[in-house]
Amino acid sequence: AFNKDTCIVMSVGAPGYIFKTYNGGKTWGQKYWNPDPDIFLNSIDFWDNEKGIAVGDPCCGGFTVLVTNNQGETWSRIPIKNIPSPSEGEIQYASSNSCIAVSDSGLAWFVTGGTESRIFKTTDYGKTWKVFKTPVVNGAELSGIFSTTFYDSLTGIVAGGKYLKPSDTDNTFAITHDGGETWTQPDSMPPIGFCSCAIFPFTNDKNTILTAGLNGIAVTYNMGLTWKLLSNKSFNVIKFSDKDQFGWAAGNSGQIAKIIW
Repeated sequence: AFNKDTCIVMSVGAPGYIFKTYNGGKTWGQKYWNPDPDIFLNSIDFWDNEKGIAVGDPCCGGFTVLVTNNQGETWSRIPIKNIPSPSEGEIQYASSNSCIAVSDSGLAWFVTGGTESRIFKTTDYGKTWKVFKTPVVNGAELSGIFSTTFYDSLTGIVAGGKYLKPSDTDNTFAITHDGGETWTQPDSMPPIGFCSCAIFPFTNDKNTILTAGLNGIAVTYNMGLTWKLLSNKSFNVIKFSDKDQFGWAAGNSGQIAKIIW
């Protein structure tokens, strides 16, 4: 949402849709439509009030990357020749709208799972891309990176694991300090195992990180050296307000929780 009246929403699966409202959701206008049975959009984000990006699984030979320069009024697809080719069985995940992250000056990243756990990076608002490997687990069904976020242009995190084995804590989390080109793992992994979402909740603290997944919510105050379990309830996504005072977590069957710090 850009304000209380203007909002963009994206559908997951085929057909691919993006809608926009100007009146707080009373009416919606269709801004993008793709009837291809292979289209599968996963995440959407905006750099500012005009420039935005949406990403999806491989379709027509390459990953789907859509960009807009007019607040979502129109969308265009980046040519697949500008994006490194996906490996066979390499996909994205849509459970938390966080397989993409954006930062200042045209930076953005999207992450993958399945047969690979890689991160794709652009420095020019999506026009061209490079790809880098991460140590997050992959290869098993519904495994890989499910979420990424960046504190700034250099410091970022990826999180995921094995959705079908959510208690497995091996290789579920990694950190970068060079904008996503190289990745290291902290001394310990989040105790919840599989992570569907990971965030920096505070704009003035890059050491505090929250992860959410099927086994609950965990927090680290020292960039992964140690972790604390905050909740054992299942959640798919977690977001904090810009004012850093509270956040929201959402899960299956309409479950919503407010987090007050």
